[in-house]
Amino acid sequence: MDILYLVLLTAAAALNFSAAFSRRLAVPAAAATTALALYHFALFFADGFDVVVVYINAARGMPPLEKAAAALASIPGAVFVMATALVWGGLRSRAAHAAAALLLAYAAAERPFETVPQLIPGYYPHSGMGLNPLLRSVWAVPHPVAVLVGYGLLLAGAAARSHGAFKWGWLSLSLGLFLGAVWSYQTFGWSGYWAWDPVENALLAVWLTATAALHLKNDGGRIATAGVLLGAVAVNQGGFSALHSFVGSTPTPQVLLAASLALTLWGLAKISKGIPRDPALAATALGMAGAGVFIYATVAFPALYSALLGASIQPPSGDAFVSLFVAPLALAVYGGLALSSLYYSRQRSALLIYALWPAAAAALAAWYRPAFESPWSTNFLLFLLVGGAAASVYFAARSQHSAAHRALHAVVFALVAAIAVSGPFSYSQAYYKLTPVEPGGRYVTLWSWPYPAELALEVTAAVDSVAVEVPPTAALPALPNYTAYVKAVGGVFSLSGLNYTVVDLAGVKYVVVWSGGRELGRVGAVPVVEVERNGTAVVFPAPLDLVEALSVNPGAVRRFLECGGGDNVLPRGVDFRGRVYVDGADAVFTARYDASGWLKGVGGLVVGVADVYKPLVGYNVVLAPAMETVGGAMWDAATAAYVRELLSQCNAGAAYAVLASVGARNLTQVALYLAKAHGAWVAAVKPVPLISELYALSAAVIALSAYLLAKDQRQNRA
Repeated sequence: MDILYLVLLTAAAALNFSAAFSRRLAVPAAAATTALALYHFALFFADGFDVVVVYINAARGMPPLEKAAAALASIPGAVFVMATALVWGGLRSRAAHAAAALLLAYAAAERPFETVPQLIPGYYPHSGMGLNPLLRSVWAVPHPVAVLVGYGLLLAGAAARSHGAFKWGWLSLSLGLFLGAVWSYQTFGWSGYWAWDPVENALLAVWLTATAALHLKNDGGRIATAGVLLGAVAVNQGGFSALHSFVGSTPTPQVLLAASLALTLWGLAKISKGIPRDPALAATALGMAGAGVFIYATVAFPALYSALLGASIQPPSGDAFVSLFVAPLALAVYGGLALSSLYYSRQRSALLIYALWPAAAAALAAWYRPAFESPWSTNFLLFLLVGGAAASVYFAARSQHSAAHRALHAVVFALVAAIAVSGPFSYSQAYYKLTPVEPGGRYVTLWSWPYPAELALEVTAAVDSVAVEVPPTAALPALPNYTAYVKAVGGVFSLSGLNYTVVDLAGVKYVVVWSGGRELGRVGAVPVVEVERNGTAVVFPAPLDLVEALSVNPGAVRRFLECGGGDNVLPRGVDFRGRVYVDGADAVFTARYDASGWLKGVGGLVVGVADVYKPLVGYNVVLAPAMETVGGAMWDAATAAYVRELLSQCNAGAAYAVLASVGARNLTQVALYLAKAHGAWVAAVKPVPLISELYALSAAVIALSAYLLAKDQRQNRA
């Protein structure tokens, strides 16, 4: 047990609990919470692998950014960041410190102070299992930090009734939402910059509710936001998302769901007492709150039902859910645009544009399909939102508000249009086109615009210097022990010219030579002979698997038989770093075999993603070594390169375990797998219009929001 960790955690929880009754203890409580968070991160930077939470998420030699990501990849790390923002943002607020104490108790229930020798007596690790491959991203630190700090400040604003803390929490959450979209776009399988996933939807629900609360300017909105926020935390850390979540070992997320429901209902009840007098502003704000609560309900209610009744129900996600709710949500956004225009223009005639435009959008969608692989309904919604957003930009720009206020809302409406145009391409996998490519060559695609006309690829391989450790509890397949049958392995062994038969004993096929060699003795009535052929000496009877493997790849067989087991500390993998050229523009990518993914059961092969940003139309390119069946196993160049690296280090046991994970079951299949020299690459390319412009508009929204918040804070101080 890490005593210092336990002491710091206990002290921080106790001081925050006491600060809920005595404000004099607020600063010591905040300092203790900060010290606890710093110690948690310090363990990762100091390679404290004897602590279980470090052992599971980190490894020796990881760069600093990955160590920080590993520290955040656990429930305690996430909670400590959120609690630190909460106590400083709500300093001297009794409710804020009480909330922090509860969060720290939640983290304590995960027992982050436990050590590996406690769980495995006498075992002291030299490294750890490494970081989940999905978290090996430059965004794996800024995105969760921005979200968690935003969560903490939003809770502080709700607890302390502080509009300032709440606004800065909203800004931090907006930054986290944007960075998460970039990360999602750059990660294969996450459906572009948005995946309809419970965790992402819960985050969006918090942002929508918080945005509504900023416009409502009352306690009810902030309390409802706190409720939706606790639901988001519970969904993220309760294992309710198949795409990404940080699952704990306690039922605390289920408790958070119940508290979330109570706070949300309380906040919604209080909202009715502080609705703005302006009907357009009130309708817009309540519409955002309603959308947030609706998304929250679709995520939280199934999770709560599953938690309370033990049912195997999951919150809805993926294409099936999108097909049901994209249209209603898009129409709701269109209604919000109409109400915003009414608010800015102060003329009811502005609504006439929004009443007539759907007919024009329907006609345009019937005449032309900009989202050419999508149905008419998607193209109709695209035209509908683009036209509605353009009108809202016009009315916002001509309003009587300050220049910064007008600019912010005009950019927000332009962002809606960019999302409408790029969304179908970003989300739908139907827009990918596949083509085989060989490194070093240039390929004319013969695809029509907006697809690129030319592709080129460069790839180099390098062994990852990070060392991961296979836990002693891992159930790895045993390497076949054929050393008793082989005296020396030289060339290819052949049965040609020998008198032999194949017998089946207890399901194992043996080759039995009954003449043609010097007899060494007998096993029952079966002679055991020494046979010399092609420089290879084999003592028979021998497994047929061994004889076939020697005929395919004697060099690999020799390495397996000479090396035997091996070390449990392995190189993390092999990286294929490359550059893809798309119509003159280029981008870098990394595809790899990642042993941490193999150890964690999420897959060792990680495909590369290259994002080519160009004006108007960018390209998302997924690159991976082609997979094919070789010797009954799924072969790819990255896995084969990693196994060869393990064999070069004489770690045959780990090499065999990796091959077993992709389907190899005997030495012959291993020999066939390693005999294959190289393979082609596959590129999947899809165009994503306005992706560069979408990112620029998102950054402008955050920058203008920060400017307005800072200006408002200066005016309040004056």
